Amino acid sequence: MNFFERSRSTHLGGPEMLRKLQDEDDLVWVVTNVQDGTLFLDSLVLLNGNSNNNNNADEYDDDNIPEKFTMKEFQLLYPTPGREVIVQTSYIPKRRGMIIECNHRLWMDVDHYSDSNSTRNEILDDGGDKYDEKTADRKRRKKKTMRRLLAQATVTIMALKGSTRRPTKLPQHLMDRIL
Repeated sequence: MNFFERSRSTHLGGPEMLRKLQDEDDLVWVVTNVQDGTLFLDSLVLLNGNSNNNNNADEYDDDNIPEKFTMKEFQLLYPTPGREVIVQTSYIPKRRGMIIECNHRLWMDVDHYSDSNSTRNEILDDGGDKYDEKTADRKRRKKKTMRRLLAQATVTIMALKGSTRRPTKLPQHLMDRIL
């Protein structure tokens, strides 16, 4: 949820912009609902690092129940220091711009050790800058990266007028920034 909160704040302009909205526009943001919050901790369960003869790790005879399981991908699914994660957010205004529904997805880069055939993997366009030596200029290029979905949630936020604590419509400059 911290990643999602930071992403929303950054998209709105950061802490300075939120303070400015509160001081000048008398506007306060309130989280009113968190829905469909899902943390994907699925991992590949293997017997001693290898699958059984059928290549299906969860089919065993009653007499042949394994004693030790190892999680091959367990450490790969958690963001570690230095590991790149991104938050992808889409905004849907509702009720004439008083309520904003934020659909968040947390993605982590997939390295060559993990299962690239997972259903939670997608190739995302990260964008990026490419230096062109001939023109000594930076150009935007499409950079495609394999990423794994770690978490997702739908967070609903509402704009309140600070003095009355009543729902209020967002200023147009803020709606332009969100959309």
